[in-house]
Amino acid sequence: MIFAVAMILLHIFLAVCITDDMSRLKDKGHPIIVLTPLLWAFTVFLLGLVAVAFYWLCHYSRFTRKDT
Repeated sequence: MIFAVAMILLHIFLAVCITDDMSRLKDKGHPIIVLTPLLWAFTVFLLGLVAVAFYWLCHYSRFTRKDT
């Protein structure tokens, strides 16, 4: 039971962090890739670290960023 509550809190925290990061990226003029900010937050809430890894790959990896 404690593990389940901890996982839910972790997923909520990650979704909020991704949403905050997306607003900073948007303010800097970087495009939001693949999903809208609301869908990214919902996906991170459902999938957790798997979605965070995919988010990082889309927005921060050298494969997708032109301005390294």
